[in-house]
Parts: sequence; structure tokens; C-alpha cells
Amino acid sequence: MLPGNLEDVFEKNINLIKIYYSQMFEMYKYVLDKVSFDQFLFRKELEKAMTKIKPNEQLLFKIWCLNTFDQKHKDVLIEVFDGELMSK
Repeated sequence: MLPGNLEDVFEKNINLIKIYYSQMFEMYKYVLDKVSFDQFLFRKELEKAMTKIKPNEQLLFKIWCLNTFDQKHKDVLIEVFDGELMSK
């Protein structure tokens, strides 16, 4: 639990971050959730998402992916995210 003032600042910053997400960011969150049953489809959509999501949103997207799919698709996440780093 954060002290009163820090908690307010944290909540305001989180709300600003949520407002800032693009529609593409939100769409790929939805798509990945829907195709997570199939590893091939998941990889394909994750790779596509990394080319469509704004560069300044990619770190947040990666964090969301790792938090959401780490148990089910850890290998795919590591391969796609590492491959994305190597191509830069």
C-alpha cells in the first residue's frame, strides 16, 4: 500500500497510460487473447502485432504479453521478442 499522495499520483499516471494506448494496441491484446489456444496462430499474430504497434507502445505491450501469456507461450514470447531485438 502506498502512502496517500503517492497512491494518488500512481493512479493518475496509470490512467494517463491507459488513455494513451492506441486502438492497434488494444486490438492486438484482444486478438492474442482469442488465438492463445493455438501456438502457431499466437506466434503469427504476435509477430504481426510487433510490426503494427507504435514503437513507443511496444515495451508496454511486451510487459502485458509476458504477464498474460508467460505460462502458456513463454518460448514463443522469448523467440519473438529476442528476434525483434536482433533485427534492430
